[in-house]
Amino acid sequence: MKIQNPGCSAPLRSAGALAVARRGLALAAGLLATLAVQASVPALETVSATPVTYAAAPGLTIPRTTEYLLNNAAVGDGLTKVRVLLPVGYEAGQNYPVVYLLHGFSGSETTWSNMNAVNDLNDTLETNTRNANIVFVMPDGDNDFYSDWYEPTAGGTMRNWETYHIQQLIPWVEANFKVRQDRGGRAISGLSMGGFGCMTYASRHPDLFAGVFSISGAVNNIPLSLVGALDAVPADLLAFANLPAVLNIDPAQIWGPFLSQAVLWHGRNPFTLMNNLRPLTVWYATGHGLGSNMPGDNPTTRAMELAVGALNDEFNLKMLSLGIPHTYRVNALATHSGYYFLDWFKQALPVMEQTFAANVGTPASFDYQAIESSFDIFGWNFTTQRDVVEFLYLTDVSRDGLTLQGSGVVAVTTPPVYAPGSLHWVKAPPELGIDVWPNWPRADAQGRLCFNVKLGHSHQAQQFTLGADPVDLWRQTRVNIH
Repeated sequence: MKIQNPGCSAPLRSAGALAVARRGLALAAGLLATLAVQASVPALETVSATPVTYAAAPGLTIPRTTEYLLNNAAVGDGLTKVRVLLPVGYEAGQNYPVVYLLHGFSGSETTWSNMNAVNDLNDTLETNTRNANIVFVMPDGDNDFYSDWYEPTAGGTMRNWETYHIQQLIPWVEANFKVRQDRGGRAISGLSMGGFGCMTYASRHPDLFAGVFSISGAVNNIPLSLVGALDAVPADLLAFANLPAVLNIDPAQIWGPFLSQAVLWHGRNPFTLMNNLRPLTVWYATGHGLGSNMPGDNPTTRAMELAVGALNDEFNLKMLSLGIPHTYRVNALATHSGYYFLDWFKQALPVMEQTFAANVGTPASFDYQAIESSFDIFGWNFTTQRDVVEFLYLTDVSRDGLTLQGSGVVAVTTPPVYAPGSLHWVKAPPELGIDVWPNWPRADAQGRLCFNVKLGHSHQAQQFTLGADPVDLWRQTRVNIH
């Protein structure tokens, strides 16, 4: 999903619709400010490229791995680092697929390179990928949960991590390395907080990735709304229960105050956005923290994996209920430690290779939901004029039509899949509050159609707040394209 202007636009017809547009722009000023940042990001610049060594063996260079210092990033002071692991024989090949590897809390761009190296230098990311014709990219993500923050300059530094990773890093990789530049050639993986990161990026941008691979991932951010409550629990009681220290972050700075901005939390939550993952290879794994005296096994890593395992079990139950194809691996003994993280990666690697071999493209039809007022997905653009931040739900979107559920007026721009200049009949069943116009749009020079769909008046209470209408009562219509 990219946030940008549509290729063509259909005008809003009525004065009422124009009023909705003006009110929506005023009331959603904060969100629009974030979108403006995303729309104007500069290209990254390479400052330096340096070989790297293992933290556990400073005199031993990590083969095939280079650390890059980049400038103009939408995070920190604009400078950030990323490591790139190239395949054996890279110079002789071309069009390599890419896997983006996201680290966990308290990690960095160095995490994946050093995985398990303290235990066995012959069992690391580098040694286990020597037969994989894949470029692995390991960016920094700080401790910021792979999101553009609600308070983007909290602490005096930029924290637009999604903008950096999606809109800056991917183009930099594809401009500087011999890699594929299509959805079928990209996958994303992560561990712990990075498991949340890979799932949130994949569920928000399913048109960018062929597969997602979460390892002991925190796949639901809603429990983090309790972090403030846990701060009141006495430290000795936490220690007695073998609970890890509370994360030293304020989630309200990331996604906003939960009681008033829960929609922003859900808009980044893989558990909420799960149906968006349907077009991808979905693979995730976890332990239950029982322990097996392997490296890194201690009360803290056991307790952390027990909690993460519960999140993944719940995630899996919902995946099953929705009928989304996926693979879920569980090792009850596994703890939240590098030894098991790398073991899970070794199990995921063959599935990554199979995913790339499938060369997936754009699905014939898809479902999608998002809270942004304007977004692109699989070549479609949707721009909604409404008074509040809420989801727009899209179902069975294809060249033959789509189902929309939401409120306000939605301007729709299709992909260029029709004959330029051709006329098409666009119609929804007659229903009070529903309207579609123009009914006979003509495809533009690129073959796109543009039309508007009115889904009743805009809601006045933000979704997930007191007074908000339940989704089952929202306007919904099927728009057919002939």
